[in-house]
Amino acid sequence: MLVTRTRPDSERKADEMHLAIRRYRVDPGSIDEVIRRVDEGFVLTISDAPGFLAYYALNAGEGRIATISVFEDQAGAEQSNEMAADYVKENLASLLPEPPEITAGEVEVHEVSKEGEHGRYATIREYQINQGAVDEALRQFNEGIVPILRDSAGFVEYYGLGAENRIAAVNIFEDRTEAEQSNAVAANYVEENLSSILPLSPEITAGEVVVYETR
Repeated sequence: MLVTRTRPDSERKADEMHLAIRRYRVDPGSIDEVIRRVDEGFVLTISDAPGFLAYYALNAGEGRIATISVFEDQAGAEQSNEMAADYVKENLASLLPEPPEITAGEVEVHEVSKEGEHGRYATIREYQINQGAVDEALRQFNEGIVPILRDSAGFVEYYGLGAENRIAAVNIFEDRTEAEQSNAVAANYVEENLSSILPLSPEITAGEVVVYETR
């Protein structure tokens, strides 16, 4: 199931965006119902919030759902977490009994394809990083990984953000094969250039984009 209403209207500067990633565990048999309620209820609420730019929900398989909320500022991204918590409490408490894992921060690296197409598959890579090394890692991502991904077939959009001792990279592609190849590209680059500050393998969440909304 894929729900799409509109496409992104333009490329935006990274310093104008904040992003919140929420990862949920759910009974695999309830995923379709959770997605339906999110699409029919929560999306309508979050898209009316001040500063809203985009919302993605991914079916990551094995009882995992990830959502990505993109806002113009930090206040909006933080409010989206509160809105999500309230909506789950009122409408999804029996299906999502555990609170989500949340990663949030300012978007430091943003790249979007000229075509502005809507991607149907996304991957989220989250890295533990040595203290004080976030800026250097994001700089190298921007200069080393992003140009490779940008020129890859099916590339749609990339977000890179730092959050305390973690960095996260969101890759959006036209299909699954291309998105999974982006993980291999990133892994090779990190091994060759960033192993000293990114010593651990990333936590990867990947799946079909099942709900999409943009301003």
